Amino acid sequence: MSVCLGFNMTMRHYFFDVNNPNIYVKDCQDPSLGIGTKNNQNTYYYNIGVGAYFDYKNYYFGISVPNMNKNVISLASNPSASSVAQEQRHIYVTAGGLIKIAENIELKPSVMFKYVQNAPWSLDGNLNVMFKRKISRGVSYRYGESSSTGDSVDFLAFFRANERLGFGAAYDFTLFKLSSYNSGSIEAYVHYDFAKIIQAKNSKNNGKEDKNRLSNPRYFF
Repeated sequence: MSVCLGFNMTMRHYFFDVNNPNIYVKDCQDPSLGIGTKNNQNTYYYNIGVGAYFDYKNYYFGISVPNMNKNVISLASNPSASSVAQEQRHIYVTAGGLIKIAENIELKPSVMFKYVQNAPWSLDGNLNVMFKRKISRGVSYRYGESSSTGDSVDFLAFFRANERLGFGAAYDFTLFKLSSYNSGSIEAYVHYDFAKIIQAKNSKNNGKEDKNRLSNPRYFF
């Protein structure tokens, strides 16, 4: 069993010069700008995030909160959270595993739960079938409390060309009201693993060969 802990920190700088002749302000009453309080607005915002990841044999579990600080995004001197944008804490919980069902055939189920205050929660369920850990086909379903039928269905495909290089594609089909305005979306990606290659003994020929020892329990490749 292994345990991984993560931490991140971000810093952002907002600056607005109301005397710049090249800037046109359409709405001078925007409370987030604070026009009239001072000439140049200059503000810094920071945030921190934490996460934990556990894996045991062919199963894993993770939880993270990328933004812990609820910043009120404004350049005004005394902003109100009810009148300007405010960052919220997003909570992500994920789990999955790998189940062998036959020689060279494995099931790879996974779920992810996402929640943010004052917004609909969502739950992603994924199921892939892997063949010889080279070819993967699967389906994904996203359910959110904003729709009784769910948000979307995705069809997934992946091919591993070699130990480092892989290709994937996905087609997303919308289930709720937005399906009247779009015909889905297609995504494609290429990934390459920059892993350390080490020399390992080969018992068959009493020699040595290069082997890629990178292992990620989320992907099982």
